Order: sequence, then structure tokens, then C-alpha cells
Amino acid sequence: MKFSPDKAGRKAKCPKCETVFVIPSPEEKAAVAPAPKTAEDDDGGYGVVLDPELEALRHRREEEDRKRIRELKGRKPPKVKRKYKNLPDAEEWDRVKFGLLFIFFGTLVWFFTHALRGLMMAIGGADYLDIARLFINVVDARPDGAFPDPGWFWNLDQFNLLVGMAVGRGMLGFGKFVLIVNTLLYLVQVGLWVTGYIICLPVPNRFGTKAQVVTMLSLAGVNFVTYVFFKLLPTLGAYSYFIIHLIIPEVMLTSYNMDRAYPFHVLWSTPTGAFWETILATFLQFAFYLEPVVGAIFIWSVGQSLREQGVEDRGHGITQLGFGTFFILVCFYMMSLCGTTPVLINVLRVLYLLWYGFLMMFMVRYGLAILRARDALESLINPEEYA
Repeated sequence: MKFSPDKAGRKAKCPKCETVFVIPSPEEKAAVAPAPKTAEDDDGGYGVVLDPELEALRHRREEEDRKRIRELKGRKPPKVKRKYKNLPDAEEWDRVKFGLLFIFFGTLVWFFTHALRGLMMAIGGADYLDIARLFINVVDARPDGAFPDPGWFWNLDQFNLLVGMAVGRGMLGFGKFVLIVNTLLYLVQVGLWVTGYIICLPVPNRFGTKAQVVTMLSLAGVNFVTYVFFKLLPTLGAYSYFIIHLIIPEVMLTSYNMDRAYPFHVLWSTPTGAFWETILATFLQFAFYLEPVVGAIFIWSVGQSLREQGVEDRGHGITQLGFGTFFILVCFYMMSLCGTTPVLINVLRVLYLLWYGFLMMFMVRYGLAILRARDALESLINPEEYA
């Protein structure tokens, strides 16, 4: 048996006779007696031999190891490959990502129309003393020009009168332009939203996502019918039945509406009709605002399905913001029936500003949540390209 000199003093075991012995040092080499000869050995016996070549080989290997370590110290460590989560139903989620893009563009159109309406109210300050000229202009613009029969009122253009009261006589043209543009752009908005909903229909049914998409499609149909019969046709002059709450609720905020026996939206309806018109407008507006709120709930459910905490929290927060914004609108509608005192009109103006600002915030957060959901889907569907 051969051992290097540094193994001296350690115990070893003979593989043939299984004898345990202590490896001798070079000085003790002469004292080790050779083992007896056996039939299996051709060389007449075996013993412990301290080979200096093994010691030189060990030193040479140690030197090579130190040299290799010095070379590796100057190199950068290899990049650790990132492990990505495997997303099941990737094809269906890819369609959802594409459908959310249409919903985002529809939200941009909604934001533009809402901002345009705020611009109309900001620059269209009405003068209390100007109401007489406004009525005279509307009366002079009658198509027949004759006085009405006894017991009947003039056939006035109620749309021009309402818009002129809200934005002022001098800004009547601009106010009509804004309302007509907003009415027409709603067609673009609902078209983009419905297209996005249809594309999102194959969404994996987790946490009620498929039912939420169907609910948004149903609400879009109800809102479109409301738009045609209560906004589009009266604005185009098909008939003169206006629900002021839906078309131009800003009439309730004007100085014209102060110190009157009845508010204008109550005066231009039957004594009991104002209440029922307010209830009808409340339900129709609830259906309109419920559509994007359900969209926020859909984003919330998508975040739960993907286990993306950021998307889930955004959807949850926007859902609460949407219901809170609609509650402010309900308060505005109900308080508008309470009288025409200057204090009440000022309170209505505060509620209108709160509703306008919170609705603007809802649109911004809703659009950002859609983009965040698309970003999360992209990172799971195509992780290598996203990284």
C-alpha cells in the first residue's frame, strides 16, 4: 500500500486482511516488517510504501487549483436565469389583454367628453340680469312667429333655452356645440367598450369574471337605449321631452334658479312628475355608472385570478370610488328638489364640483388600472420578452 508522507500517523485498513494499522512516518519506515507471503501475491508479499511521487503530485494539483482560483476571481459570475410563473389558459388571457385595450380607448373618449363639459361650464358664466334677453331671443326665434291661442304658451325651443340658461346667452352656440359633440362621441365610446367586452368574453371563469363581462354587455345595451331615447333624439329635435337631469343638470346651479317658486326642472314638469323624473334619472344614471364600476370589479377579479396584488388592490379601490361618486350625484339630484334659496343653490354647486372632480379621478384611475392589468398579463404571457 502506498501513502504520501503527510498521511503519517493516521489509521488505515488493509483491503485484504482487514487489519487496522497506523501509517508510519519516513523515520519509522525501516521498522515496519513486510507482510508474510500469500498465494494470491506474485511478488512475494505486500507492505506499506511511502511514495515521494504522490507527494509531488499532490503539490502540483494544489498549485493548479490556486492558479484556477486566481483566474476565476477576475471573471463575472454567470447570470442566474429567472424562473417565471407558468400561466395556464395563456391564449384566453391574451385575448383579454387585447380587449382591455379597447376599453381603455373608450375610457379616454369618456374623459375627453367630461373635460369638454367642464370647459363649457368654466367659460360660460351666466348673468342673472341676462335672462330677459335670453327669453326674448328664444321667443323671437319661434318658427311660426304668431302669438299663441288663449290658455296656451309659445312654442319655444326648450333646448336652446336650457343651454342658454346653463352657459349664458353669449355662449349659447358653444354650449350647443359641446353637448352635440358629447352626444355623438358617446357612440364612439360605447362602440369601443362593447368591442372590448366581446373580445374579453373567452376569459377563464374565475372569481366571476365571465359573468362580469356579460353584465357589462347588458348594461351597455340598456345605456344605449337610454342614450337614443332620452339624449340623442331630444338633442336632434325629434321631440321636445327633456329630462333635465340627464341632458343638462347644470340648469339647477344657475342664478336664474334662485328665489323662484319652483326650480326650473320642477316647473317644466307636472307637479308630481318632477319626483318621478328624478327617480327615473337616478336609475338611468345608476345603470350608466354601474357599467365602468363593474369594469373595475372585473379588473379586481383579474388581479385575484393572476395573484397580482397590485392589480387586485387597484380594482378594489376604484370600485369604492365609483360607488362613492354616484352617491354624490344622488345627493345632488335629491337636494335639487328642496327649493331655490341662494344657500341651497350654493350647496348644489359644491356638490356638483365634488361630483365632477371625483368622476374625473375615477376615469384616470380606471384607465391606469386597465394599463396595469395589461402589463401584468403581458409579464405572465410573454415573460422572456417582457423581461
